[in-house]
Amino acid sequence: NEVRVPETVKLVPEIFTKEVIAPKDAKSLQIIADFVGRIGGQARWKALKSYAASGSNSGEIKGANVDWDFRAYRREPDKYAFILSSPVIGEVRQIYDAKKILLQTDFGTEESIDNTVGSKLFDLFAPIRVLMDDETIKSLNYQGIFARDGRNCHVIEAKTKIGETIGLAFDVETKLLVSYAARAYTVGYSDYRKVSDLQIPFGMDLGRSGNLQLDSIVLDQPIDEAIFIRKENCFDRPNY
Repeated sequence: NEVRVPETVKLVPEIFTKEVIAPKDAKSLQIIADFVGRIGGQARWKALKSYAASGSNSGEIKGANVDWDFRAYRREPDKYAFILSSPVIGEVRQIYDAKKILLQTDFGTEESIDNTVGSKLFDLFAPIRVLMDDETIKSLNYQGIFARDGRNCHVIEAKTKIGETIGLAFDVETKLLVSYAARAYTVGYSDYRKVSDLQIPFGMDLGRSGNLQLDSIVLDQPIDEAIFIRKENCFDRPNY
């Protein structure tokens, strides 16, 4: 008598011998494509050489609400600086390049560490860049439409090549990204405005890190190299 092997048993070896490729469902891909097209297109964003942005930041430090002015500078391929300033404290400078991250303050604090993740993740628009990088996003799973702050949003679960899970929310009506939530980094985008041939979010909710509101942003103009260099201050000078 012939012994018949069930189909489920026959498939078991293939599960362990073939690489399982995480899917990107068509609905999610279309929502992201609509968003990218709405903000100027992938080719234009990837051609962006620099920006200089300024605005205000309100956040909480040790239980107290603090208002700052800020400036942010990006120069491709690997330079980024974010500078907070206030009349009382002076400047707090964060400078990133492909190798180092420098934190420096006018009141004498300074720390430099190795940059192990690359400078593209340190950027006002890092989530937008991630969505345009096919190599970073490995799977997309459409979750449905949910209400968020009184508006309906498409919600997508994404997974990156390192296994990180990201929650994405896109406004159903405007097709714009309104939330990007990862384990270590969450941002809410709002107040998109036309700047040259791009749509730029002028409002950014960073949770405990504060709320950023852009006043202006200039694209594709030269940026002084001094912005990305450690700043000398009075603590560097000998006392006489």
